[in-house]
Amino acid sequence: MNPLGLNLREEQQRIDERETDELLANEEGKFHIDEHTVVDFERKDIVIDDTGRLGEGGFSDGVYKGTFKHSTMDKCIPIAVKLMRIEDRQNRRNNLRGISERTHETKVLRKVANHKNVVALYGFVNYDMAFYMCMELMDASLLEVREIIYDSARGERMAKQQLEQFLGSVTVSVVDALAFFRNEARVIHGDLKPANVLLNDRGEVKLCDFGVSKKLQTAVTKTRADTNYVGTHSYMAPERFDSKTYGITRGYGSKSEVWSLGIMLIELATGVHPYGGIGETFLSDVITDASQQPPRLTDNEYSTRMRNFIDSCLFKSEADRSSVLPYIPDETTKPELPEETNNVQSKKFYTFNARRAQSDRNACVKEVLDHIRDGLPWIRSKIK
Repeated sequence: MNPLGLNLREEQQRIDERETDELLANEEGKFHIDEHTVVDFERKDIVIDDTGRLGEGGFSDGVYKGTFKHSTMDKCIPIAVKLMRIEDRQNRRNNLRGISERTHETKVLRKVANHKNVVALYGFVNYDMAFYMCMELMDASLLEVREIIYDSARGERMAKQQLEQFLGSVTVSVVDALAFFRNEARVIHGDLKPANVLLNDRGEVKLCDFGVSKKLQTAVTKTRADTNYVGTHSYMAPERFDSKTYGITRGYGSKSEVWSLGIMLIELATGVHPYGGIGETFLSDVITDASQQPPRLTDNEYSTRMRNFIDSCLFKSEADRSSVLPYIPDETTKPELPEETNNVQSKKFYTFNARRAQSDRNACVKEVLDHIRDGLPWIRSKIK
């Protein structure tokens, strides 16, 4: 055992505990109605619809529809409530660790809360050994879109041209969020997949579920984090399983999110996950098998620019894969970075869709949402 390594881990644990204490002291029981209005709240101010289960939610007991009604308010605010039960531990240190595991997502959401493509966190409260996170209520996930439009019995498939326009809108939103994470928030989402990309009836696309996110450990251009298998294996990049063979350095960085985006786009474009049918036990072997070509979108009904974009996301070698250029709000303060010419923002599929009017991209998302809306009660009944 390396004493220095042990000391560093202990120091990080102390930092995490201090951050948790500060978060609980400063934020627990504070509901952010908007950027200017914050009210104190308790568990009794949250009404959860037990029949309105929206999903499982990473490391939680479920995500539910709910409402927030405060004594100072004339009307209720629709919210999504993530419920996480806190284990009853024997001492404060262990109990604090249990709370820390559940406040991690809250800390990250506070860090990324200012971005338009991230679900808003209104507030959280602990009550009766349970942790309630109150978040912006969205209307559907990309997973629900896929399930409904590719269900043969319902017959609600979309034309490839419409689907490509929709996926172009999604791509711009996801890439812009990842660029913000890389530089401004300095975090890695860690579990990018269709279930964690949400849509609303304003045509907005937002990321959620930061339960397994990680801080970027070093400089902007070397966004490393310790390799582990936390997340959804079928969307993980090769370097997350084998950083020695496929990674640039030890661990994994923001390029792992680019791989996840590519996998997600193929899944939405075809209705089939590229690694579908492979048991989780064998997934790492298949994904890291050098003799196996990475997944490709071969359907010629989709544009060359879209297929080329996906190809650039799915190089097994992290060094060859496209990067996400960090978002720099003020070009005059741009940090010194090695030139990253192979980046997703320079690809034709991204630039073509980024140049579309925001109103056009939003309208495209709303059109798809309207297309699948009648199927949402059916798909959600399957998770109850």
